[in-house]
Amino acid sequence: MTHHLGVLAERAAARGGTLVFEGHAYDSADGWRRTVRVAGGLQEAGVAPGDRVVVLMANCPEVSITYAALWWLGAVVTPVVFLVSAPELAHILTDSGAVAVVTTPEFAPKVAETGVPVPTYVVGLDSYAQLELAEPAQLAPRADDDLAALLYTGGTTGRSKGVMLSHAGLWLTGNASHQSGYVAGLSTSLTALPLSHAYGLIVTIVGMHNPEPGLLVLQRWFDPAAFLRLAAEHRIARIAVVPSMLQLLLAQ
Repeated sequence: MTHHLGVLAERAAARGGTLVFEGHAYDSADGWRRTVRVAGGLQEAGVAPGDRVVVLMANCPEVSITYAALWWLGAVVTPVVFLVSAPELAHILTDSGAVAVVTTPEFAPKVAETGVPVPTYVVGLDSYAQLELAEPAQLAPRADDDLAALLYTGGTTGRSKGVMLSHAGLWLTGNASHQSGYVAGLSTSLTALPLSHAYGLIVTIVGMHNPEPGLLVLQRWFDPAAFLRLAAEHRIARIAVVPSMLQLLLAQ
């Protein structure tokens, strides 16, 4: 279990850190307590090692909690960006063999629209809250080459295809990215890019390699005026943006 992502998440939580979201601060210790209970709830619902679970969510603290819970269980994270259409989501659900979906209220209707009969847990509603009432799950052993994530391509060469990524592959990718950009003391960051996506999955793992307790400020959706205000308020040292975001920020 040298590169078990669940173990990496546990160690990151133990180092400490804070996530700021919509005016509230969440500490990593509380986040980890929620993580192992969500894992316990999913386990009670029948999610087992190797099972695929689709994560289709707006940005919120529960994205990283759900990722870590699934890895703790030995399950396979299948992140889907919220822009996906219902027919494409149906393809991903059936092609991956997903046993469950975790989503936020904005996208629950899209999941229902697919017509694929799969248990759905909605953050902020009873279905997700019930997961957190479970007893904490125990760590499921995983080998380095066991599947940790199934990422679907954009479909430019036909139907989207699932790309199989192992615990070791993602662990090493996250560590290499961390090493290439790490500067001691620069541990405050701000992002509005979607965490429920290939980008967000990798960034989550990169953050787990940070040896310092960090501060992450997270926006549910990109709002350029609020983005600049939050950057100044929290003295942000690192930001994640794409060119279109820079254009909107410069326009402010």
